[in-house]
Amino acid sequence: VDFTLGWQQGEGKGSVQSSHNLPAPAGDTQCDAVESAPGIPVIPVANQNESTCPTISFASGSDLARTPELSWSIGTSYRRSFGAGELVLGSRLRHTDFFWIIPRQINPNPPFNVLNTPVGQSGYSLLDANISYEFQVSESSVRLGFVGRNLTDKQYKEQELPLGPGGFRGWGPPRYVGAEIEIEI
Repeated sequence: VDFTLGWQQGEGKGSVQSSHNLPAPAGDTQCDAVESAPGIPVIPVANQNESTCPTISFASGSDLARTPELSWSIGTSYRRSFGAGELVLGSRLRHTDFFWIIPRQINPNPPFNVLNTPVGQSGYSLLDANISYEFQVSESSVRLGFVGRNLTDKQYKEQELPLGPGGFRGWGPPRYVGAEIEIEI
């Protein structure tokens, strides 16, 4: 039996950056999405550079992307002599707590509103298992087995890019069951 535990406490430092290279929820850059003053049109993309785009302030203590506070796993492995070789059984349960895929971007000045479309992933657990038979043939080691990943077929997001009313979402791998043959010469 083995056990892993990961704990991390991450937060952003306060900073001010040009909006020229920051992606906007509707695509292109934050510079596209911001008027320089009421009634003055947005700067055309061809004329944008760091000096013509407005700056964006990031508050100290802001959330970081893909930083779950807690993650853990527990696994078991059992090996037993069987005939001319060994039978190996194993399983693992992995858990990841809530994390932001796209963290909230909070306005550092009143009214302290959220400036973007935050995307989070709730905590999830994945169950994996394997069974194999290992034996020798002359000088070679042979392993025949079956493996299963995400056996509960849990759906979870690995990435997301909101683009106005549409966008893109990348899901984690679904249930997978397969056979393996390994020959070590």
